[in-house]
Amino acid sequence: AFVIAFTSDFIPRLVYQYKYSSDGTMHGFVNHTLSYFNVSDFEPGTAPLQPGHLGHDVKVCRYKDYREPPWSSTAYQLSKEFWAILAVRFAFVIVFQV
Repeated sequence: AFVIAFTSDFIPRLVYQYKYSSDGTMHGFVNHTLSYFNVSDFEPGTAPLQPGHLGHDVKVCRYKDYREPPWSSTAYQLSKEFWAILAVRFAFVIVFQV
């Protein structure tokens, strides 16, 4: 039950489809799972050595996590989506065991 709940996208997909999707489909799921990171927030000495190698200036990166965006008052903190998915994962484990 723990392996299914915590290592697969089974639970996040269900939560997205039934709680966050506007039309009940998986359209937009990948975008929903990506958080924002402002590249100006790199700690000193941790930024890429050649930031312009892509041919354009990158201001924001996306990464897989459920975090608040940098423009939020609680920047980079775990989002409400994270806590909702975690609760459903634990509920799945309990129901699976019964």
